[in-house]
Amino acid sequence: MNTAAFWVSYLLLWLLVGILSLSFLELLRQIGQLRLRLRVDSGPTLVRRADSSAHRKLPARIAWNDHLKTEPGVLVFLSPSCATCKVVGRELGGLMKRLASDTSIVAIVEGRTKDEARSFANEMRLPEAATILDEGATITRELEVQERPAAALVQDSEIGDVATVRDVAELEAFIRLAQARREGIDRLQGAEFVLAGQAERGEAN
Repeated sequence: MNTAAFWVSYLLLWLLVGILSLSFLELLRQIGQLRLRLRVDSGPTLVRRADSSAHRKLPARIAWNDHLKTEPGVLVFLSPSCATCKVVGRELGGLMKRLASDTSIVAIVEGRTKDEARSFANEMRLPEAATILDEGATITRELEVQERPAAALVQDSEIGDVATVRDVAELEAFIRLAQARREGIDRLQGAEFVLAGQAERGEAN
């Protein structure tokens, strides 16, 4: 009888451990979701200032005028191997349509082959007219963009500020900079992004 009671207690103990483990994992998942909902981020982080290095001309071999209808415009760099790129990519097409009258957005989709890049662009439902397939990441390397996903301002056929973005909300915040530049504004009041490495300017009296 004592042996049977021991084994019953033993099994109940492991069952309790299993239930507690599952509950703990679920708690971690809920905490993760809560952090995403309540996250107070500084927004997209600028990793390269336009005035911190020589401007990089857009490769002349590409008919950029077929894609960039207005300047400043924004290039968005995506890669199939980047999980966050899928987060941005799935909503990028909708953002392109929504901001079509204000800012030109072009997706630079890299891939080991053109077919891989095209497959990813199709999976993300990116419009063909606003997508450039970057086989072997040739364009991305030429423009010295190392982060994915990343956004870059384009002005006068040159790459300006480059920032990492983690979702479409951060991308849209970065695009506000492009819109402001077009209006001749150098600094946005209360902007949701950080200009990394830039000294904080005092407010004009």
